Amino acid sequence: MGIAKSTYGNSQSQMVSATPESLDKFVNFCKQHIKGQEKKEAQTFLDRFFVAFGHEGALEAGASYEEAIKKGSKKGKTGFAGMETPCVD
Repeated sequence: MGIAKSTYGNSQSQMVSATPESLDKFVNFCKQHIKGQEKKEAQTFLDRFFVAFGHEGALEAGASYEEAIKKGSKKGKTGFAGMETPCVD
């Protein structure tokens, strides 16, 4: 899964930061629930990642999942970015 950083998008995104406690909670969640099955676990992992950095979740941070990217595949056809996030200044 790729993560694309958008140069446009949602102005609701703001800089937030993680705490040692939030990162510990994220790591413990991953150890317990993330087993390496990308198709099954990617969105859960990414959502919890954003929570660790102080957001309510990925969508609330302005991210979107599975955005179509024209000519983004190896064969030059439409591909999909696993997640797209807005730029944060």
